[in-house]
Amino acid sequence: MDIQKEKLTIQEVAKATGLTTHTLRYYERIGLIHPINRE
Repeated sequence: MDIQKEKLTIQEVAKATGLTTHTLRYYERIGLIHPINRE
């Protein structure tokens, strides 16, 4: 299976997941998720 990795901004991830950017950054800090592109 070929999986293409797309780099999303933190805003795009927040919109897609329904989470806030604050929550996503917290999850990054505690190691729950990998860093998200902030461009």
